Amino acid sequence: MKLRIFNTIAIIILSLNVYSQATFLFTNGKTKEIKDYKLEKDGLIFYHDTKGHYKSIDDYEIFSIINKDEEKVIYKQHGTDEMTIQEMRAFVAGQSDAIKNFKSPLSTIGGVAFGAAAPLVHPTYAIVFSGLYCGGIGATKPLKKKIKIPAEYVNNKHYEFGYKRAANRKRVKNAIIGSLIGLAAGYAGYYAVTH
Repeated sequence: MKLRIFNTIAIIILSLNVYSQATFLFTNGKTKEIKDYKLEKDGLIFYHDTKGHYKSIDDYEIFSIINKDEEKVIYKQHGTDEMTIQEMRAFVAGQSDAIKNFKSPLSTIGGVAFGAAAPLVHPTYAIVFSGLYCGGIGATKPLKKKIKIPAEYVNNKHYEFGYKRAANRKRVKNAIIGSLIGLAAGYAGYYAVTH
């Protein structure tokens, strides 16, 4: 009897399709370590993060799930106008490399300078000036010479596109952080001078 109960429990556990100790590779190039996950047929993935919190995510946000040395590709091409799995792999690799390797100190320094100077020029519109700087950073592209392309992705437009997209996000984020720091310093300086 005890053996029958044990076997029933074992079969139920094995049939749940639950995997453990994995890494999500998102379509935006970021990664997330998780304890375990379960794929549902409706496109949801339920998982426990490393802190033990139970969460869910739509499968379209994830490119693949890496479990030990095995990768399970979740991404699906839904139409002829979307990237194939290999194109998306290159795109995600470009974004991932930009997240890890791209540095943008000048956009941060420019944000600090612009943010600090803006309240001194016109304190009422200082936030607008800083916003224009951040928008200008977002409208421009990272320099091609700053893109370090691995040998396997040379002349791969999807890798370069992914790298540029993530690098531009990083530049805008740095400009916003620098502008906020600069605005705080600029308003503090303006307040100290006027009071």
